[in-house]
Amino acid sequence: MKNNILQSAPFVRIAVLFLSGILFAVWVKISVLVAGLVFFTFLALLFFFRRSKHYITVWFTNYLLGTSILAVGFFYAKNRELPVPKARRIEPVEYIAQVLETPIEKANSWQVVMKVENPVLQVSEKIIAYFQKTCFDTALKSGDKLRVRAALQLVENRGNPYEFDYKGFLFRKNIRYSAYLADGSWTKIGEYQRFNLLLFAENCRARLMMLLNKAPINPEEKSVVEALVLGYRKDLSPDTLDYFASAGAMHVLAVSGLHVGLVYLLLCYLLFPLKKWKFGQKFYTLSVVLCLFFYALLTGFSPSVQRATFMFTFIVIGDNLNKRSNIFNSLAASAFVLMLINPWVVFELGFQLSYLAVVGIVVLQPMFGQIADPKNYWVKKAWLLLTVSMAAQIATAPLSIHYFNQFPNLFWLSNFIVIPATWVILVSAFVFLACSAIPFLAAVPGFILQKSTMGMLEFLKWIDSIPFAVSQNIVFSNWQIAFLFVVIAASALFIQTKRKQWFFIALSGCLFFAVSGYVYDLNLLNQQKIFSYNTKGTQIHLINGRRNYLLVDQSFANSESFRPFDAVVKHLKLTTPEIIWIDEVRDYQSTDLLIRDNRVVFLGYSFRMRWNYKTKTYVIDPVKRPAELVQLRIFQEQR
Repeated sequence: MKNNILQSAPFVRIAVLFLSGILFAVWVKISVLVAGLVFFTFLALLFFFRRSKHYITVWFTNYLLGTSILAVGFFYAKNRELPVPKARRIEPVEYIAQVLETPIEKANSWQVVMKVENPVLQVSEKIIAYFQKTCFDTALKSGDKLRVRAALQLVENRGNPYEFDYKGFLFRKNIRYSAYLADGSWTKIGEYQRFNLLLFAENCRARLMMLLNKAPINPEEKSVVEALVLGYRKDLSPDTLDYFASAGAMHVLAVSGLHVGLVYLLLCYLLFPLKKWKFGQKFYTLSVVLCLFFYALLTGFSPSVQRATFMFTFIVIGDNLNKRSNIFNSLAASAFVLMLINPWVVFELGFQLSYLAVVGIVVLQPMFGQIADPKNYWVKKAWLLLTVSMAAQIATAPLSIHYFNQFPNLFWLSNFIVIPATWVILVSAFVFLACSAIPFLAAVPGFILQKSTMGMLEFLKWIDSIPFAVSQNIVFSNWQIAFLFVVIAASALFIQTKRKQWFFIALSGCLFFAVSGYVYDLNLLNQQKIFSYNTKGTQIHLINGRRNYLLVDQSFANSESFRPFDAVVKHLKLTTPEIIWIDEVRDYQSTDLLIRDNRVVFLGYSFRMRWNYKTKTYVIDPVKRPAELVQLRIFQEQR
């Protein structure tokens, strides 16, 4: 039997089956009792066939074993699910709370993640609390113990189409409730005395961020350094994020393999003398692994950091055992460990993009590298950087388009500056933090840190100003995204194996991609929808094909008005909405819309807009469609 990836990297099969079990638990509604009966049936069959060596029996046993691993993933995910909340709102009672993360300043409040304990909840519950600004103590830090009295409100989404799933985002962090703490509703009563590694790391990161205040950098530069070095992105402004996104450099803001790799190289250089001691190899390995995990804790232990840390851990252990590690086996093993720690990590964007990027680099970069073989040292390094960037961008492109609906056209140019600058920023920041207690020693690395950060930001702003630097409003259906992955994978396999079937699969993927896109656009041309958005003011969206109307009141005149319809316009590929002011119009008529005295008739649908004195907005009565053809005929006759 030919040696393939499943034989040389057995963890790939285990991780894929375990992942399938987790996805099965989320997407398929099945009774745990039924799943348990099936699982124990498989175990009984495995026990029955355990000694048979017949080919068919061995083949059947292998499939039973694979199904058993899938079932373990299913039950593990089910066991880690949070119980269904008993109430949407828990009335105000007194809680003892522990601050878990460094407070974040918002426009009108301070946001703090806390763990509360109360007999009503029966279990410890992580919540997200919003403190009134006038009463907040800015010295509050992770590990502080509070006595609070507040109502807990179940976190809910607004319910608008194509909105960010904030509820799901918090749920994957085990947060279900939020609370608002006004002046006098809380007081600090001390600090938790028990040692907690995560709280210790959070406080260490907070101290390092305070040391960065001594660096000669402005607030924007400081926010970038915090993100690059310590993984703290909450101070980044939307404009700064846009610069990185437009240049295709968002990956450097998420502490990942690039950053952990640098730390790994520095540790290998600094700790190499340990290998000369007796038992030094084992002490060297343990020291490198512990330092890597401590750095991961300092940076928030995000999915990308977790992946990189565990992967380098397996590489270090493999080197200690004098065994050459398989990159796919190391990746799969790290993914399996992360899923054991938290099965919901598979739904984190950072986790998905991180693994796709590494797989793309490992598989695609050697193919691109064979296109040219420059002899000059610097040209060779530039070519390597270009091919690595191309491989990572191609592998992550379908998912990036799915989530962000854009593609950075100049990613290849930005990475020539951004990646070297990131290395300079990391090294200079480490040296500055180490020398911060001695000002004259910290001056040089501080100067380098400021100039490199400023230079990178100026370069990104220049990239962002170039016309067509980024292709925006790219909307693909889920089928198109799936076929795009098929095309990329089949093309890579064809180049590697030269087997014709992969070429035909790639061509078929292109064909199905085009057909599914045509069907998707055809459906959009014939769509008829009515949306009433959940906003402070009135926003009612009427959609007929790509033509659409937006009924709004005077609150929409505010330039800061919440605009959920922008996401709908983008995803449904609509033209610019025609704005109709409800307060002003009394008689409006077009080919598909009639408004008279707050009565709206749209494509045979009829409803009345009624003023709600409590919410200060117009609401619509239930949409009725009693006589579609008659209504439509009246439309045509009135024209």
